[in-house]
Amino acid sequence: MELRRLLIGTLYFLSMVAAIQVVAGLLSLSALQSNPQGEAPSAFRLIFLASFSIAAALLYRWSGDELRIKALGTSFFIAASSFAHPFVMTLFGGEAATASILARLVLINPVEPFLAMTTWLLVGNFPHTVKPIRTLQIVLPVTFVISIAIYLANIIYLLTPGQATMPLRGALENTLAPNLADVIIFGLAMISLPYCWWLNRYAVAQERQRVKLFMSGLGLGLGLPCLFILLTVIPAVNDWSYTPFSETFVIPAFQLLLLTIPFTTGYALVVDEVLTLSGIFRNSLRYLFAKWTILFFTLLPLMLLVIYFYNLRNETLVNILINPVVIVLLLASGGGFFTLQHRHRLLDAVDRRFYRQSISPAQILSDTITQIPRAANIQEQCTQTIARIQEALHPHSIYLFLLNMGSAKYTNFADSDDYIDPESPLIAAISDTRQSLPAATVNALDIRGSTILKQENI
Repeated sequence: MELRRLLIGTLYFLSMVAAIQVVAGLLSLSALQSNPQGEAPSAFRLIFLASFSIAAALLYRWSGDELRIKALGTSFFIAASSFAHPFVMTLFGGEAATASILARLVLINPVEPFLAMTTWLLVGNFPHTVKPIRTLQIVLPVTFVISIAIYLANIIYLLTPGQATMPLRGALENTLAPNLADVIIFGLAMISLPYCWWLNRYAVAQERQRVKLFMSGLGLGLGLPCLFILLTVIPAVNDWSYTPFSETFVIPAFQLLLLTIPFTTGYALVVDEVLTLSGIFRNSLRYLFAKWTILFFTLLPLMLLVIYFYNLRNETLVNILINPVVIVLLLASGGGFFTLQHRHRLLDAVDRRFYRQSISPAQILSDTITQIPRAANIQEQCTQTIARIQEALHPHSIYLFLLNMGSAKYTNFADSDDYIDPESPLIAAISDTRQSLPAATVNALDIRGSTILKQENI
């Protein structure tokens, strides 16, 4: 708990410093406008500054107790501050040496070195896995130490008399290699992408689609630009990056890719249920076959027929019935009544098509009961059970609790610290019935012990 508070405090501190730099960058725009001979601010940079800042603020607004959403919001604030940094430098004539010590430490010293740490902190909490991953317990402290080291190196560089270049580059560039700080920071952040994808194999069922969307958006928006930055270590690539073709076409293309990150990654973390393209089609068809939708499109042709009959009141009945418009309206209304009669079959067909199920959920669960005993261990049994329930029923969340014979408590398979007290009314309610419990009944019960179930608000 103390570690969690420390991490949240660090994220708030980084976000606050980054937000101050963003505000300073925006205030510097008035100075640029008042100087007609000054260089006009980049439109791309202003768009990035605004989009990442707004996305970061919204993520913090919706984060609640989710550490991973706060980590993503902090990463966005850091990205926004990096776009604001050139504007901030204009306040001091482009030279850090002319700024006060406080301005150097707060406004000029970038928080970009912590991007690697916030990225791995995000991966450490995303996705939720069925068992703890010890690798993250090693990687997180390492990235934190590296981030602190580069940040302190920047401070020392800024406090050295006569230094006027950008600290993130100058602190290491003058002593070791060009763009070394960028390579370290973005290199560590980039490693987290394939690791998060690999981690998805251990994710709980409801997290897997969320990870796929997150990784696709992040890989497209950040992976290619990061790869390009890493390649600039090669002198030939570094020189080519400053050519007119690269500055006109390649760099703007990478900038547009970066602009998609707040939308795709933020959506993947915040929404309760991530929709795939097939899911969007499925929901659209289910709304189309909803009872009141079908009734509306069934009764509408009849109302149009009444109006049409009134306009043709002087015609004979035979002429009216053979009129093509009347025939089409009658067929449309008849088709609506037919659809209403068979809507449940149509809805089942939609579910089978978009969930690719050729057998019923009952059959899937029945097969699961026969397959579970063949699993090698309890972890494999639980993983198979969760996966098959997700395949059959597609619930919003799945939590599997196992009876601990030593403590007599029901322990959460995904989180050993979470449990249900055996005296909880929920256990008694489940034991007394072989049917599913309505959500209202579960919410009314006292769920003793389980923090996750209380927060879930079934």
